[in-house]
Amino acid sequence: MDGGSQRGLYVEGKLAKGVVKAAEVLKLMRSGAIDGLSIGFKLQLVRALLLEINIRRIAT
Repeated sequence: MDGGSQRGLYVEGKLAKGVVKAAEVLKLMRSGAIDGLSIGFKLQLVRALLLEINIRRIAT
Protein backbone atom coordinates (compact mmCIF):
# COMPACT_ATOMS: atom_id res chain seq x y z
CA MET A 1 0.00 0.00 0.00
CA ASP A 2 1.35 3.42 -0.89
CA GLY A 3 -0.39 5.27 1.96
CA GLY A 4 -2.76 7.09 -0.37
CA SER A 5 -6.51 6.96 -0.86
CA GLN A 6 -9.22 8.71 -2.86
CA ARG A 7 -9.18 11.49 -0.22
CA GLY A 8 -5.40 11.86 0.04
CA LEU A 9 -2.49 10.51 2.05
CA TYR A 10 -3.37 8.36 5.09
CA VAL A 11 -1.39 9.09 8.28
CA GLU A 12 -1.60 8.18 11.95
CA GLY A 13 -0.30 10.19 14.88
CA LYS A 14 -0.50 10.74 18.60
CA LEU A 15 -1.52 13.70 20.74
CA ALA A 16 0.66 14.23 23.81
CA LYS A 17 -1.13 13.85 27.13
CA GLY A 18 -0.87 16.85 29.43
CA VAL A 19 -0.29 19.31 26.57
CA VAL A 20 -2.91 22.08 26.43
CA LYS A 21 -2.82 22.45 22.63
CA ALA A 22 -3.19 18.67 22.21
CA ALA A 23 -6.33 18.71 24.39
CA GLU A 24 -7.72 21.59 22.32
CA VAL A 25 -7.01 19.76 19.06
CA LEU A 26 -8.67 16.60 20.37
CA LYS A 27 -11.84 18.54 21.23
CA LEU A 28 -11.86 20.16 17.79
CA MET A 29 -11.37 16.79 16.08
CA ARG A 30 -14.19 15.18 18.06
CA SER A 31 -16.53 18.07 17.21
CA GLY A 32 -15.71 17.76 13.50
CA ALA A 33 -14.15 21.23 13.32
CA ILE A 34 -10.81 19.68 12.24
CA ASP A 35 -10.78 16.92 9.65
CA GLY A 36 -7.45 17.42 7.89
CA LEU A 37 -3.74 17.89 8.37
CA SER A 38 -1.24 20.38 7.02
CA ILE A 39 2.47 19.62 7.22
CA GLY A 40 5.05 22.42 7.47
CA PHE A 41 8.72 21.86 6.84
CA LYS A 42 12.06 23.61 6.51
CA LEU A 43 14.53 23.03 3.69
CA GLN A 44 18.12 24.16 3.27
CA LEU A 45 20.22 23.20 0.30
CA VAL A 46 23.56 22.07 1.74
CA ARG A 47 25.17 22.10 -1.69
CA ALA A 48 24.22 25.76 -2.03
CA LEU A 49 25.90 26.52 1.29
CA LEU A 50 29.06 24.72 0.26
CA LEU A 51 29.22 26.38 -3.15
CA GLU A 52 28.12 29.79 -1.81
CA ILE A 53 25.32 30.03 -4.36
CA ASN A 54 21.62 30.76 -4.06
CA ILE A 55 20.12 29.29 -0.86
CA ARG A 56 16.41 28.42 -0.78
CA ARG A 57 14.61 28.31 2.55
CA ILE A 58 11.07 27.19 3.22
CA ALA A 59 9.96 27.89 6.79
CA THR A 60 6.71 27.81 8.70
